[in-house]
Amino acid sequence: RDFACFGGESYAQQIERVASFMEELEHIPEGEQIAVVSHGGSIVSMLGYVLGMQIPQMLMHLENASVTCFRHLNGNWKLLKWSDTGDVVCENGPSAKNL
Repeated sequence: RDFACFGGESYAQQIERVASFMEELEHIPEGEQIAVVSHGGSIVSMLGYVLGMQIPQMLMHLENASVTCFRHLNGNWKLLKWSDTGDVVCENGPSAKNL
């Protein structure tokens, strides 16, 4: 059952909000890197968008303060890293140690 608690957003509203955000990201010039800081629910919704399916959030585990990386290239999304707690590096991007 989908509901909004205490004036918040429902799961369906969250998925819709995240999908709209992901569509905006698709128009960022190729080669630019964007860092998004969010709670796990939105990250799971981002994965659902990339896979083209709804994912029950209770089935997905994300470590606190972990890094998940997606890439959008030539009209396609790719998951590069999921819930990683090692160095903050997404492919050829900068390391958090070097920032």
